[in-house]
Amino acid sequence: MTLRFHPRHDHRVFYPGLKTANGQPPMYLGRSFVPAAGGKPSCSPALQDPIECELGSEVANRIIRLMTIDAIDPPFFCADEATAAAAGLPFVKADFEAGVWSERQPPALPPSAEPEPTDSE
Repeated sequence: MTLRFHPRHDHRVFYPGLKTANGQPPMYLGRSFVPAAGGKPSCSPALQDPIECELGSEVANRIIRLMTIDAIDPPFFCADEATAAAAGLPFVKADFEAGVWSERQPPALPPSAEPEPTDSE
């Protein structure tokens, strides 16, 4: 079965077993590398497409292990309910905006239609 994950906004996880040479840009799961330019530092924005890996693969095992170790603030979101069920992890809906995956926030409540009470004596 193919599992699908999105990286959380504040986590960077290296590919399992990756060995980088000096000067090589970092390679994170589910992220691209944008080199420094125009006075801006380099960055690693999240990809909109999910990380896809097979259940039991080295990548899947690493992601599941990291999500189990840090259940309060896990480094990834399950991209769909089928992934969450197969991996035994919670499903949290997430939204993508400007290179960041973050937990979906409930819609704001509309302002109350009732007038505010006044202090009248």
